[in-house]
Amino acid sequence: MKYIFTLSLLILCNLCYSQHYFKIDSSGYHFGEDNSVIVDINNKSAKEIYNKVLDYIYKNYDTPDKVIKSKIEDSYIRFEFYDLKIASTKSTKWNPTGTNIGCKTKLTIDVKDNKIRFKDLSTILLTNPLKLNEEILHIQHVPLNFNCMYDKKNRLTKRMKKSNIKEQIENYYDNLINKIIAHINNKNEKW
Repeated sequence: MKYIFTLSLLILCNLCYSQHYFKIDSSGYHFGEDNSVIVDINNKSAKEIYNKVLDYIYKNYDTPDKVIKSKIEDSYIRFEFYDLKIASTKSTKWNPTGTNIGCKTKLTIDVKDNKIRFKDLSTILLTNPLKLNEEILHIQHVPLNFNCMYDKKNRLTKRMKKSNIKEQIENYYDNLINKIIAHINNKNEKW
């Protein structure tokens, strides 16, 4: 009994305190208010935050110099990246391998003392991306529109409810922001 109570309490706390920055509805996607999210970072200068964001990019992307599109020292970073699988559908009789949803994402980050602002997030969803080569993605794959997830009455379609794609995509972008924030707040690892 204690186990069930503890587990339910843990789930409830997780639902209450989790941050949701990215939402999808029938009109498209929404990122924070006015396409920006501001997060307070305690006891960090703009230089420290900027360097931690750069560090995150260099540690998490294979070609960080191609990912970073522009930057202003201690103030601003704009980056763009591809991810081959941010969501997927289960296999069916008609689609035995399922469908992977990839994305091309652009994100701008502004930093100030004790604050970081994520803004101008734009994303293009791609069905079954095979390679990260930009030309191949644009030629062979049609971007997936968020509107196709909803019916004429602005309700999530049965297929989208069953595959859970909407939640997978929302979680992907929420987790991206949370990972960057966690990396900024992390102290240097000891060996």
